[in-house]
Amino acid sequence: MKKLFLCGALGLVLAVSGVFADHPSGLGIGILGRFGWSYGGGGFGGGALSLKLPSIPIFWGVNAGIGTNYFGFGVTGDKYLIDQTLANIGGSVPFGWYLGLGGYFNFASWTWKDDYIGSDLKRHDATKTDLGFGVRVPIGIDLQIPISTIKLEVFLEAAPSLGLGIYIWDKDSPRGKDEAAVGLGFSIPGSLGVRLWI
Repeated sequence: MKKLFLCGALGLVLAVSGVFADHPSGLGIGILGRFGWSYGGGGFGGGALSLKLPSIPIFWGVNAGIGTNYFGFGVTGDKYLIDQTLANIGGSVPFGWYLGLGGYFNFASWTWKDDYIGSDLKRHDATKTDLGFGVRVPIGIDLQIPISTIKLEVFLEAAPSLGLGIYIWDKDSPRGKDEAAVGLGFSIPGSLGVRLWI
């Protein structure tokens, strides 16, 4: 089923890859909030930065998190292969949709102190490390509002994703031994965000 999904999405993207982009051609920078569903796939949630450089046809998303026992970061990169205006609201506000192909990479590391192993409390630093990477198919709608010489874009997106997750526990982790696992994960992250086009 997953292979069928990817083949169908890739075929659709390649069939229409000659459509020209309707996004502005300048620098785009913004923020987005992420949500969604995951089955062993790349982690997501919280906020992220959005970036589109004028000379590179890739829409980037970057996030990082630091806590007392956690460090993680993630990167997504998407190329929009369909990018069309559906209507001009009020004659000057383009409303459009896009479909692309991209990838993601996530890294996260947790550390526990005074961890329980079975029924014994042990003083040590136990760690767990997660890596995730794979492909994604972003599809979304956007509204581009002109404000003087810039544009404010508001967008809503879903990005069905398929990839590998690698999970590593050290010997003092709650699992009680050195262990690593690799799993195939499917997720449907979503995002709601804004970008300023300069």
